[in-house]
This record gives sequence, structure tokens and C-alpha cells, in this order.
Amino acid sequence: MVLRHNKGKDIRDDARDMDYQPRSLVDNLSSHPTNGEEHDSQTGRVVAGGGKYRNFVANYTKGMHHSPKNDPNAGEVFVADYQALLHAINSGDPQDFEAIPRGCENGDPCCRRYTNPQAGLAFDLEGPDSHSLILTPPPRIDHAQAAAEMAELYWMALNRDVNFDVFINAASNGLIDEAVADLNTNYSYKIGPIDPLTVNSIFRGFTSGDLKGPYVSQFLLRGNNDPSAGISETDGLIIYGTLRIDQRQKTVVANRNYMKHYEDNADLGNNWLAIQNGQEPRGMPDPQDHTMCKYSDSCGMEFVQLDNCKRGLFIRNLRDLANYVHFDDLPQEFINACLILKHLGVPSNHGPPCAPGPHGPACPCNPYLKSSNQEGFVTFGDVYTLTLVTEVARRAAEAAWFQKWFVHRWLRPEEFEV
Repeated sequence: MVLRHNKGKDIRDDARDMDYQPRSLVDNLSSHPTNGEEHDSQTGRVVAGGGKYRNFVANYTKGMHHSPKNDPNAGEVFVADYQALLHAINSGDPQDFEAIPRGCENGDPCCRRYTNPQAGLAFDLEGPDSHSLILTPPPRIDHAQAAAEMAELYWMALNRDVNFDVFINAASNGLIDEAVADLNTNYSYKIGPIDPLTVNSIFRGFTSGDLKGPYVSQFLLRGNNDPSAGISETDGLIIYGTLRIDQRQKTVVANRNYMKHYEDNADLGNNWLAIQNGQEPRGMPDPQDHTMCKYSDSCGMEFVQLDNCKRGLFIRNLRDLANYVHFDDLPQEFINACLILKHLGVPSNHGPPCAPGPHGPACPCNPYLKSSNQEGFVTFGDVYTLTLVTEVARRAAEAAWFQKWFVHRWLRPEEFEV
């Protein structure tokens, strides 16, 4: 009999060999293509029309020092700060990451810290290495694609308070119509899943199926039926054991916009420079407000009223989606979707429902479908499925964080337009 110890080791060795095949190995950063703009800044490449490529203007610099308004390099990162980041990236030394300068005081509780750059160095015990994924570089800032993508983002910002059910209402969607006309007319690179854009396709993705269904995923709106409690799926309550997760969220009121001025010391929410230097003015719900219906102004931003705070609201528009992402506990979205499907008993194409009971099989190929004596739980059941849903989020984040910090370091949209 083969010892369990040896059999287990063989299985792990086989998995390792599958994930670390020679063609998937990427042993240095130079194997990952970039758009070359960071190199242009370092070498002082001359740009069309004369002059040199400015100081890392096409790269992610949020949190470092930036030059003030009246400086010849206004808005540009301090070169020494960015070079400290590059030094840490190339050395991989934790102390070098600790030494990256920040544009606001380290002791300031409203000074943002860098979000986990060393995640790009992490090794995983399952799956391919995060460095093995090679992506197409982002467009250069002087490319038509970048201009069109940024225009789309700015139109999304302008339309953040337009409810999704108004998008296709011809009598009241003037701002959406303006966005469609602008993106169709003024940019050679076409954005979106179809050309020309329409009110039905604007701000959607470009992959298969993105034009199907409403603007907001049903997994962010619906819940489960619970007849014993008089609850229907339109009430938006997801069954979570004996608890219920309410899809209504606390979201902010309309018409509060940010970073409208280069510098505004009276309202840090409007101070572009302070936020680029690492200030975090948004705060959290005010602990002194017992209804928890205001954000704290402890970091310098005026009070922001929450919209219909006591009852909460279903997601209606882009501002609501932004606030959801502001506070989400990743991977809550995937867990919620999994639970909705489980308690819906969604049928498969080839067999019984995915979740006919409290511990139903998740796939027609599940071996427990053929058993009249057993059901899946730890293996091929609820525990198995929910674990996979949460684990994939971390592994995806590792790969994304490697690309974000170690390869592309592409600038944020609010840096692009200044």
C-alpha cells in the first residue's frame, strides 16, 4: 500500500510541476513589457515640439511629494521620491519600502500609507506564480486610446448622480446624450462594446455579455425568497445562515464633488495637491453622530450627509457604486453572489439544481450527484465552494498588485488631466 504521506507529496509535486512549467517562468522584471514612458522620464527623452519628457508625469505617484502651484514643475512628483520607490522595487528589501517618502507627515492620522506594494513579492503555495502573467501595457498618455479612456472616465464622473433608470429615458437624459455624442464624435479610438455608442451601451465593458441585462448586476440588488419570514427576492435580503444580508447600503448624497481646485486649504476634499501628497480627507462615519448618518470631518473635509441613511438604498447610480467600493470588504461581492445562487437552487444544464438543499452539489460532474447515501460539504459542497470563491480574490489581487507596483505604475485618472 502506498503510504498516505508519499501519495500526498506526489499530488503536491504534480501540482507544482503543472504550475511551474518552463514556459510560464518569468524571472526578471525586464520580461514584462511596458509602454516606455517611465524610461522616457528617466532618460529625459525629447518630445515632439521640443522640450524633455517631464518628471514621471505618466506614472503612479500618489502619496509622494508633488510640486506646488507656482513651481515650474507644478503637479509633478519629486524625482527623489519616485526614485526611492524604484529602488525598493528593484531591491525587494522591506526596509527600502519603509524608506519611500510620503508627501504628508508620517504622524498625521490623515496621511495615507501606501497600499501593500510588497504584495507583488509574495509567493503562493497554490496556482501559478503572480509574476507569470504578462499583460499588454497600458496606452501612452499621448495615445488616442488613453485620451478616449480618460474622457469616458470624466463623463462617468459628470454623470455620477444620474440614476441608471434615467440613462435610457429620452425625456430626461440630456447629460448622458452629451456623453454619447462626445465619445462618438471627438475621439478616434472607440470606447465600449459597439460602435457607435448608445445610451444602452455607454459605460459598459467590452467583453462578451456586457450588453446583457441592466447596468447594475442583479447580484448587487436582489436577495432570496424566504416565505416563512414573508421575504421575497425583491426585498434584497440574502440568506446567510440564520442571518440576512441587506443589499441596501448607506450611501452619500448627490452633488458633492472633489479635487475641484489645485489647492484649497479650507476644504481638503477640494485640494488636489494635498490629496496627491497623501492626505485622506474622506474620513469614516462620524462616531459622535449616533445615527451614523454623517462622515467625520476629523481629516479636514466638511461633513458629508449620508443619503437616506437609516434605511439605506439600493444602488442607483455611479456615485452609489463608488461608495460601495470605498467601503467594501473584498471579497464580499463574490460571497454574496455565491449565496444568492445557492439559495436560488439555480438548475444546471445536465442535472439537478446546484443547491437543492442546504448542502447541495455545485456541478453536474460532482461525484455526490451519483450517490444516494452521501452529500458534499467539506469536499464538493458549501465549504469547498465558498473557500474557492474567496481564495481566487486574493490570488487575483496578488497578480494585480504585482502589475500595479512592479511593472506598469500607470497614473491615476485625476493625475492625467491636471
